[in-house]
Amino acid sequence: MVNIVKTIQPPSLLQAIKNGVILYDNLGKREKVDLRNKLLKDQGYICCYCQKRLPHKFIVKSKIEHFLCQDKNPKLQLNFNNLFIACNGIGNNDVFTCDTKKANLDINSFDLINSNITSKIKYTKNGAVFSDDQNIKNDIENILNLNDENLRKSRESVYKAIEQIKKRCGLKKGNYSKKIEKSIRDCIAKDANGKFQPFYGVSLYFLKK
Repeated sequence: MVNIVKTIQPPSLLQAIKNGVILYDNLGKREKVDLRNKLLKDQGYICCYCQKRLPHKFIVKSKIEHFLCQDKNPKLQLNFNNLFIACNGIGNNDVFTCDTKKANLDINSFDLINSNITSKIKYTKNGAVFSDDQNIKNDIENILNLNDENLRKSRESVYKAIEQIKKRCGLKKGNYSKKIEKSIRDCIAKDANGKFQPFYGVSLYFLKK
């Protein structure tokens, strides 16, 4: 999980709000499509929680997420800073993660924009995610189920790939620190298609260690 940088909200969403729309369910199809596309671009086509790749075309693989849930926070339903895009959260054997697991619960231990969550999340070599902050730890384990076995294995694979990169940097001639710094810059940059690497928060964590 990493902090998400928001750009400006879609003009069609802003116009809908100006026209008096206050509930998400009352948005038209165009506004929802524009919103989904904007969130995908802002997040580099990765889930706001687990960082899995989100496909552009197959909308059943992703869902618009209200960080503070709609039921408890009706005034925030169309607040762009409360809107993100998440994976569908459905794993093997009907194990739920991310927004699907979170359901109508609110997360109060962090937010995805202002809390510097990137620095508070840690990973083990076998792909487990945790935090020294017990409230955050509870939210990522119990509210979001981010230590689901499939997610853990994916993060473990990323760790192994990063170790190979660090090994190659050490074997090649030149300044090791500068080569790692370049790898970090590459890690946090979107590619030519505007996409982040899946699980790049894991890559960033181990490149900095």
